[in-house]
Amino acid sequence: MKINIKLLANSILYILIFSLLTACENLDLEKNLNDFDIPTSLAKSIHFDDMDNDKGEIAGQVHIMKADNENNITAYVLYFGTDEKTKQSNTPIGEVLTSEEDPTFTFSENTPFPIEAEYLLVFTKNQEGESKNGTATALVDVGVPYRTATGIFFTDTDVDGGELAGEVTIEKADNEENISHYVLYWGSDSHQNRISISTLAKNGNDLKFYIAENTIIPTGITHLLLYTRNKDGEAKVFISRMIDDTAVPNQQAGGATFKDSDKDGGQIGGILNINKAADEKDITHYILYWGTSPTEKKANGYIDTIAKSNSNFTYTFSENTRIPDNVAYFLIFARNDDGEGKTGISTPIDDLGVPEYPPLGITFLDTDENGGEITGTLTISRAVDESDITSYGLYWGLNPTTKLDITPIVIIPKSKEALTYVFPAHNNVPSYATHFLAFSRNSDGEMRTGTSEAIIDLGVPEHAAVSLSFEDSDMDGGQLSGTITVSRAVEEGDISHYALYWGENAFTKQDMTPIAVISKSSDIISHSITENTALPDSATHILVYTQNSDGEMGSGISLLIIDLGVPTHAAAGVSFTDTDVRSGYISGNVNITKAENEEDVSLYQLYWGTDPTTKYGTTPIQTIAASGNNVAYTFIENSVIPHGTGYLLVFTRNEDGEMGTGISTIVTDLGPPNNTADGISFIDTDMNYNQIAGEVKITKASDESDVSQYNLYWGSDRSTKLSSTPIQTFTASGENMVHTFAENTAISTDANYLLVYTQNAQGEMPIGISTSLNVGRALSIIPIINMLLLDDDE
Repeated sequence: MKINIKLLANSILYILIFSLLTACENLDLEKNLNDFDIPTSLAKSIHFDDMDNDKGEIAGQVHIMKADNENNITAYVLYFGTDEKTKQSNTPIGEVLTSEEDPTFTFSENTPFPIEAEYLLVFTKNQEGESKNGTATALVDVGVPYRTATGIFFTDTDVDGGELAGEVTIEKADNEENISHYVLYWGSDSHQNRISISTLAKNGNDLKFYIAENTIIPTGITHLLLYTRNKDGEAKVFISRMIDDTAVPNQQAGGATFKDSDKDGGQIGGILNINKAADEKDITHYILYWGTSPTEKKANGYIDTIAKSNSNFTYTFSENTRIPDNVAYFLIFARNDDGEGKTGISTPIDDLGVPEYPPLGITFLDTDENGGEITGTLTISRAVDESDITSYGLYWGLNPTTKLDITPIVIIPKSKEALTYVFPAHNNVPSYATHFLAFSRNSDGEMRTGTSEAIIDLGVPEHAAVSLSFEDSDMDGGQLSGTITVSRAVEEGDISHYALYWGENAFTKQDMTPIAVISKSSDIISHSITENTALPDSATHILVYTQNSDGEMGSGISLLIIDLGVPTHAAAGVSFTDTDVRSGYISGNVNITKAENEEDVSLYQLYWGTDPTTKYGTTPIQTIAASGNNVAYTFIENSVIPHGTGYLLVFTRNEDGEMGTGISTIVTDLGPPNNTADGISFIDTDMNYNQIAGEVKITKASDESDVSQYNLYWGSDRSTKLSSTPIQTFTASGENMVHTFAENTAISTDANYLLVYTQNAQGEMPIGISTSLNVGRALSIIPIINMLLLDDDE
């Protein structure tokens, strides 16, 4: 058989091509079939809430709502995403196998995540691969603040132990970007069992919170704690401030007794026995006062201070000690560094020679309806023991304890059956009389204390104002400003006006001229005291009385004046001795003698001064806390004296500000003088060559404080001495100086100037002043003539 080779070759080639094409088609089909095998169903949703409060970290469960049809799904794969469709990385976070329940995935605490990740994506998966698309949810990173406030400050202004009041100052965080609020808590050393006080919204500035008066410190609380917070929660870090509870003594002396040994009425002598407080732990001293009543100190009634000694103690009054007017008691108050206790104890002053018992009371009913006038019978109830009484004196009273006049209205003998006095019709009540006073009397005098009864004048108001308020806003001691506000009387039917007065105590007007009279028809019963209003010397209270056309009510209400003010006491002295011998530099101790009274002083501030009263700048060299002792500041070696200064100034300061005047000391800088002579002049009167004569006049330095002598030298130029030995030395005396060159004085070789330098114990000033010798050094005429004659001979 003959075979067609060409045909056979073509056939084989065709079969190979066909087989190749078929294989390729099968591959494409398989590929397309495989694509159809990956999941097409997606998770219905994905949800995640971050439970980690740290920024850049997450924690918590991812909840995946499974696909409606899971026939072709074996697992759910979780990724971080940069957007809703795009994986941040092809590396999955993890995967969860399908089950009957919706799948979950847990991020452990402090799990970091990529900075660019903003979504969580979940893809469905089987053995053929992952779904082309995924299901997304935004990744919200919860983050509480990690910055704190920079400071918290508080000073207690409530003097009761266990109670606080005052302003809390919160210095804001350096960066408040992640902060919305500051939260203030009560706390303790362990910072457990916090109690919320207040939440303050940030405002870009430091914050203030006021703890109200009489706020009780919760049990176990020792600190104020401050946290920052935002919508995600409260910071883990915080700052704290220990509570320094200002507390005057809450204990008082256990009692006091006194027996007068001076038999003169109005005078005492003897020993006052005082029992110490039952608990003296918060007491350092006891203060003894004269008292006008068992509770009221006499104005300026301080007697003495007695240090506690852990035992009972005594105070001796020398014979013939005069009892101040209107005084009837000794008052004893406990004291510590925070102040004086609110209440004290008292014991009456039983003055020998005068009656021991006062009358029991006074009764009087006015039957005169005219204001300012009274009519009726006044009755005095006898003393419980009249054995040392011969009569009773009846007086007009300025208040419940003070006589308006030393002349009695009447003296009633004790022998009378009834101790009565009848006021005739239309008897005028003296101006400013508010009470009747009755005192027991005998031949030795009148008892210091008596009995009082308010004068109820039918015509004047019967109701007083309810209350009175005032806060001083003037920072100068002895000066006031602010608004006095009066709460109206509960019944104003018989009132037309309210009168304000300065009071020398809670009952007595300092002056009968009112500060202001305010109509009851005013919207607000108030009066403004202008800046820098001087507080009268004896005024301690503000009083308000109600008025009408018939007069003023006999009694009013009062308010103690709290005078804010910078210190009124300066440091008692300041001294400084320089130990650095270089001019312009100092070292050594500045010694400051404390103020004689440091009650209103908390700090001493040291400044440079341009003169004895003027500061060089407003920034102190140093601020030193008052300690009850003298204080000091040390300038280290090579401390520079600022240009233009020559004094050290010391000012006292407290929380209200700095005292307007201070004290000073001059800074005497060791070292050569800083001051030259002011002038030097010389005119030569000698016509001979290389010789001089005449006066060198030297004008003293304008400031000779660092100059002890002046040295006169020959000089080759204006600044170079020809010899270290002066021509003459002058002692500084406050006067100008003269040096006289005698006729034919030879000029030192190469000398062209006269120089003057100042000197003190530390050396000579390196710079001096000069004057030219002003010498022509002309040739003498005689040698010239001789030369001419010689020429003629030749």
